[in-house]
Amino acid sequence: MTAHPDDEAMFFIPAIENLKSQNYNIHLLCLTNGNFNKIGKIREIELEKCCKYLGIKCNIINDIEVEDSMTK
Repeated sequence: MTAHPDDEAMFFIPAIENLKSQNYNIHLLCLTNGNFNKIGKIREIELEKCCKYLGIKCNIINDIEVEDSMTK
C-alpha cells in the first residue's frame, strides 16, 4: 500500500523486485492521487505507467479522508 503516487518508486522498488523474483503476485493500493498541487490526474497516469513497467497490478482509491492538504 502506498499513500501517494511515486512512493512505490521512491521507497519500494527493491522490495517489489525482490518479491517478484520469488514469484509473488504484487498488487499496489494507492489511497490518494496526491492532488494537493492539482496534478492528481497526471500522477495517477504516472503511477499506472510505473506499475505497468514493474509488472504489478495497481488500484487508486482517492479516499477524501486522506486527501493531500496542508490544512486537513
